[in-house]
Amino acid sequence: MSRTTCGELLAYYMANAAPRRLNQRQLAAIVGWRQSQVSKRLSGKVVMSEADRELLAPAVGCLPEDLKEGAEKLTKIQLRAMRRLRALDDDDLLNTIEYMARLKK
Repeated sequence: MSRTTCGELLAYYMANAAPRRLNQRQLAAIVGWRQSQVSKRLSGKVVMSEADRELLAPAVGCLPEDLKEGAEKLTKIQLRAMRRLRALDDDDLLNTIEYMARLKK
């Protein structure tokens, strides 16, 4: 089984994790890069650094570790849940976590 590359993971999250599908030009504008910089990371011509992952992950709605080579892709349901949780303020998030913990008992 082949490992998922950083570029493949970024492409997946561009298509699925962001509030709307992002193309290379849109992602570049969000992070302050040229489109070619995004393209080179998607293709693997430039190795994605930790700093790149830290910058790109929030723009596509995932965590930096979700863009590391070999990481498993989150399902679309998991991605929707993450977006909803991130939209909560701290108190609502804590209440949600406490509620979910009670459900598990």
